[in-house]
Amino acid sequence: MSSRLVNRITDTDIDTFERDGAVCLRQMFGQEWLDLLAQGVENAMSSSGRYTRQQSGDDDPGLYFSDYWASQRTPALREFVLNSPAAHITKDILRSSRINFFYDAVWVKEPGTQKRGAWHQDQPYYCVDGKQICIVWVPIDPVPKEVCLQLVRGSHRWGKSFAPIRFVDGGGYGRADHGYEPMPDIDNNLDQYEILSWELSPGDCIIFQGMLIHGSPSNITGGRRRAVSTTWLGDDTTYIERPGEMEPHPLEHNLKPGDSLDCDTFPRILPR
Repeated sequence: MSSRLVNRITDTDIDTFERDGAVCLRQMFGQEWLDLLAQGVENAMSSSGRYTRQQSGDDDPGLYFSDYWASQRTPALREFVLNSPAAHITKDILRSSRINFFYDAVWVKEPGTQKRGAWHQDQPYYCVDGKQICIVWVPIDPVPKEVCLQLVRGSHRWGKSFAPIRFVDGGGYGRADHGYEPMPDIDNNLDQYEILSWELSPGDCIIFQGMLIHGSPSNITGGRRRAVSTTWLGDDTTYIERPGEMEPHPLEHNLKPGDSLDCDTFPRILPR
């Protein structure tokens, strides 16, 4: 399977990403990669890892499933990480000379799932820091706009870090007493924010910056909403120790705060 870009990244795409914190790119992944992702998702859901979770309660008529680093036990997802166009996309979008891989995440909302994904920034969860961090969110199924990932335009430029919470129960990670602010009440003040979301087809993707606020609505449709996200690191990223628990966090490493992430723990994908 080819890792080359199906469609070229334009200067407009890059400018949109830098200004808004997110950009929607159409038909960047061919059917062979989508089939591989679908296989990887099913394999992840039929096995279990360190970060495998059911985010929805037993009383939810649907199922909200998530899993981090499933590529460590799922060859199909590992193949996507190593050889799909995702790293090439991020190299252009981040204007980076190299791209290292952080982790993958599987997101499944079965039909009728009421549980939503809370508003959050990704980066305050992480053991990595920098401006050249982005996430590639690839849907496997058609995604109506009303169940698409929702992103607060420009929030990556607010200069604020919001305390991360657990999706499953709303608990914290020990950041609230260390300068991390509580997330504003976005749902009850939607007129104050510009929310980005799109109707997506398989092959499309959303690229967003690690500090951009985002969340996901319930799946009120009769179809599955399966997606895989991968997080990528550019030139300026370094290791960081945050107060409390970091997630996801590699178990074994010799990194110190400020160390470059061009290392075996975060493997370089580009240049080869």
